[in-house]
Amino acid sequence: MAILTSWYSLDDAPGVDFNNASQVVVSTVPEYPGGAGYNTPNLGDIHQGTNGSVWVLCQASTTISQYNAVVFDQLYKANNATSTLVADGSKQVGLAQFRTASVDPAANPVFWVAIKGTGFAVNVSGSTPTVSPATLCYTSNTLPGWIVATVTGCAYYGMSVVVSATNSALTEVILNYPRRSVGG
Repeated sequence: MAILTSWYSLDDAPGVDFNNASQVVVSTVPEYPGGAGYNTPNLGDIHQGTNGSVWVLCQASTTISQYNAVVFDQLYKANNATSTLVADGSKQVGLAQFRTASVDPAANPVFWVAIKGTGFAVNVSGSTPTVSPATLCYTSNTLPGWIVATVTGCAYYGMSVVVSATNSALTEVILNYPRRSVGG
C-alpha cells in the first residue's frame, strides 16, 4: 500500500472534492460551500471515495493543518485532535487530507474529513518509541492533530499504522471509523 494524494468521489454527487478545502458563503441556512444551489454538499454529508474511503463534510473551527487528526462535533465543526477533545468521547475522529498546507477558520473553510479507508497520511511526532503497526496511536500532548506512540494522550481505536515512522514524518494509516479508547 502507499499514501494516496488524490481522492475521488464514487457517488454521483456534484460539488464533492475531497482534495481541496473551500470557502463557505454564508447567505442562507444551511450553509452551502461555494454558494447555494441545487445538490451542493451540506455540512455533515457523507460520501464514498476511492480506496474504500468514507468522508464527511466539516467546517474548521481552528487552523487545521494538512494530514492532521481532527475531531468534529454533532454540528460538524472540526478541531485538531487533542487529548482533551478526544477524551470527551462525544466527538468523531478523522483525518484532514486536503492539498493545502492548512485552513484558516477566518475564511469559514469547509473540507472533507476521512473516517474510513486505506492510503491516508497522518503527521507523526516523537522519536521514540516508533509509531509502528504493532502499536496503538495516541494523541500528541504537544502538537495538536499529530499522533505519537507514547502513552501520554488518548489512544485511538480504528486507526492502524501501516509503515513505521518517527519524528516529523508522515506515515500511512488505515481508518475504520476511529474513536477514542475506552477509559481515555
